[in-house]
Amino acid sequence: MVLAVLVVVVLGGGDGMARWTSEPGRSVTASCPRTSAAGRAESPRRPLPEGFVAAYVVRCRPVTRYLPGRGLWEAVIQERADGPAGDLVAALRRPSERPLFPAACTLMGFSLDYFVVVDSSGRAVLPLVPTGWCGGPYQPVPEAVRRLTFRVEGVQPVQLVESEEDFRAGCARRRVDVLRLARSSDLVPWGRRPVPVWDPPPDGLRVCVYRATRETRGRSAGSRLPTGRLQSSYVLTGDRLRALLAALDGTRPGRCPRGHARFAVLDPGGAEAYVGLGECPVVLRLDEAIARRLPPAGVLGLLS
Repeated sequence: MVLAVLVVVVLGGGDGMARWTSEPGRSVTASCPRTSAAGRAESPRRPLPEGFVAAYVVRCRPVTRYLPGRGLWEAVIQERADGPAGDLVAALRRPSERPLFPAACTLMGFSLDYFVVVDSSGRAVLPLVPTGWCGGPYQPVPEAVRRLTFRVEGVQPVQLVESEEDFRAGCARRRVDVLRLARSSDLVPWGRRPVPVWDPPPDGLRVCVYRATRETRGRSAGSRLPTGRLQSSYVLTGDRLRALLAALDGTRPGRCPRGHARFAVLDPGGAEAYVGLGECPVVLRLDEAIARRLPPAGVLGLLS
C-alpha cells in the first residue's frame, strides 16, 4: 500500500486557510509519483470534471522499508480499490464549508492521504478536496477513502535513507521493554478480522534481541522504565523470514500472563514489532493495536 501523506499546518485564519490544492505544473497519472512526500504535495489538484465517473482509486502510502542488500529506503506503497467509489465522489463534489472560529484552528495540523481517482479511460485526477470549518479536509473525504477495499500493487523505493551497513548495525545497546509497560487497553486487537503484522510483508527484518534486566531508565522513581540489554542482532530474510511472518500472522489475538526473560525488536525499517521470548511468546505493535499469542516452539526457534 503506497500512500503519500500530505500534512498542512494552518498558520493563520481567513484567507490563510489551507485549500488542499496547488499550482499546476506536474502531470498526474494513475500511479504513485516516484518523488518524495514534498514532491507529491506539489502535484496539481483540480475539481472532478463534470460527468466524471470513477472506475477505481489509487492510493499512495509513504513508509520506510529495509531492502536486503540495499539499505533503508523511503518508499511508497501503491494500492488500488476498484469500483465507482460513490461516497468518495459525492464528498469531493461538496462545496467547502465556511471557516468558523479560525483563531482556534491556528496551530491545528491536518493530514490527507495522496490518492487519485481514475475513470475507465485511464484519465487520472488528483482531486481538489473541499475544506471543513477549521480549514482542513472535509472529513467525509478521508473517511470515504478509508472505507474502500484496497489491494497492494507494489512498493516503490524513492530515496535512500541509510546504508546497508548502518542499518544492520542500528540496534541500540539498551531498549525500553515495551511489553512490560503495555496496558490491557494497548493489547485490544483492532477489529475482529485478521490483520497482518505488516502489509505488505517486508523483504527483510532487523532483529535485535535483548535480555530483560531489573535496571530502569530515569532519575526519578516516577520516570523509571524497564529495559533490556542487547544480546544479539542479525537480519532475517528468505525462508526463515517467511516462516516467522506466517507464525506472526497466523495466530489468534490474546495476552500472556507470564513474563519473559528476553524480548526481540523486529524492524522492517519502520513500524517496529516487539516479541516477548518466554514460555508464552506474544507479539505487539502498539501503533496498530495488534497483540497476539504465538506458538512457542516455532517462534523461539526462529528468533533464537
